[in-house]
Amino acid sequence: MSDIIPQNFITQQATKVIDFSNDTIKCILCSGTYDEAVLRDVKEYYELSAYEITSGNGYTVGGIDVTGTSALTDDTNNRTAYYADNIELLASGGNISNVRFGAMYDITGSNTVVYFFDFESDRDILDGSNLIINTDDTGFIKAYQG
Repeated sequence: MSDIIPQNFITQQATKVIDFSNDTIKCILCSGTYDEAVLRDVKEYYELSAYEITSGNGYTVGGIDVTGTSALTDDTNNRTAYYADNIELLASGGNISNVRFGAMYDITGSNTVVYFFDFESDRDILDGSNLIINTDDTGFIKAYQG
């Protein structure tokens, strides 16, 4: 499965509920199997509670702060791109096991899920190791004019 942009994020962005450049964004880590069609329809953070891993060994339920968020228009390439700094988590005090995907969401008010990062298989973050989600220097979401 590829990364997923939930349909509700597009609606929330278009109706100015989400201000990606100024709102507080977090990324939760999730485990388990899932249906891609179901994730496309996820609207809010609470809908992922069954998937989120438990607190411990460096991870806290509610997620990792996402920094450097911005949305910029690229008139040359006729697109809008969404940017964020790489998301990092250090496993400390033990391993963090069975991480299958990450989900970014806006905590400023709407709790709208913004994006899913698919790790393509379960990942274990070994004690003392970092999980780094590369958000891509060219923007992890690119909306093109058609």
